[in-house]
Amino acid sequence: MYDRIVQQERTFRTVFEFAAVGITRIDLNQRPIESNSAFQRMLGYGEIEMKNKPLSGMIINRRAGVIMLI
Repeated sequence: MYDRIVQQERTFRTVFEFAAVGITRIDLNQRPIESNSAFQRMLGYGEIEMKNKPLSGMIINRRAGVIMLI
């Protein structure tokens, strides 16, 4: 069971880090807990900058294309 959980975590990390689309995890206050590099490029913020403000306070890079928050 433990090995399966470890493998699932590795799979998630690989998808999260190398996805061509932007992915972020947020807390209850809409502050990013973590985001992949594609998401950071889309918004034009670095990882540390993103953790200091809620998503609603970020200015979207107009050249980024479509951003969908679910």
